[in-house]
Amino acid sequence: MTLRRSSDYKTIIRNINRCFISDVEIELFFDTYVDIDNHKHAFFSQGHNMGGGENTVSHATRAFEAEEANGTFYKGMAEFGPKVRRLSADTDIRPEYFQYLFPNIESLEMFARASRRVPLDPRFSPNSWSKLTNFALEVDPGFAALTVDNLIVNMLGDVFQYGPNVTNLKVLASQSGLKVSEHSLMLKLRELRCNLESLKTIEFLSPYCISNSGLTAKLADFFIQNCPRLEKLRDVASWEGREESWKEVAERAEKVGLTTGWASKTNRSMLYTIDYDAVGWFQMDTGHQFELYNNLNDDWEVIANENDMEEFVEL
Repeated sequence: MTLRRSSDYKTIIRNINRCFISDVEIELFFDTYVDIDNHKHAFFSQGHNMGGGENTVSHATRAFEAEEANGTFYKGMAEFGPKVRRLSADTDIRPEYFQYLFPNIESLEMFARASRRVPLDPRFSPNSWSKLTNFALEVDPGFAALTVDNLIVNMLGDVFQYGPNVTNLKVLASQSGLKVSEHSLMLKLRELRCNLESLKTIEFLSPYCISNSGLTAKLADFFIQNCPRLEKLRDVASWEGREESWKEVAERAEKVGLTTGWASKTNRSMLYTIDYDAVGWFQMDTGHQFELYNNLNDDWEVIANENDMEEFVEL
């Protein structure tokens, strides 16, 4: 089911609780943006970043969240939340919020632009995501620059703090490349290294070389040393680091039975780029003849560039 935080979503939750038995399993897409026009697609710059994206939120959203923390939300969600097994969230809220609401999830996907904290009813109890095995995070390219230093750190920190059995981790960095303070990230991961032991697959995927953005051979070496069940680590071809450092990483990987291989970097001009503006998503293949455009709907159309109209061939 799909659910968006709005004036009537608590009614939807109450009806689900009434109509389904307690052991029903729900696959939920949860959109946490309260006001689409004044929250999801807008900026509210209020001075220096507070670290989690708090300054991207309108006053109306703050008021809604404060009311939720002291109203009837707890009663309905306390019954509804445990039914959710797979959770996909379009959000700017940290994962710690969701572990209170959805204690039994097995898979978590987040499309995030920030990692802010929100008030929560004190009657909710902290949980351990013991069943959570898969976590995927995609960074929203239109807004990630607002909280670029803390977004990945906060997201991964919360997931591994509450999820000790995660086996598959995937981070999609979108077109802007992944930007993160490697020092801060490694400090957080060192605190939680005992919860990294189940990891089998680690993927930090970016279409471009993540230059000057912090990820180096140090992080790859950290994962190899602290993830005894590791089977796959990629896409390190996009990471920074001296050749000597990567050689040491390769040697260490081979000692623990991993096969190493290095992909050739693709020229930026041959890749698709994705941008977001006030109208919608715009995807352009800068190396070929077609452009793709989407005005906030699912109707993609292929448009031939003016210079290539004569060469257009419908596939």
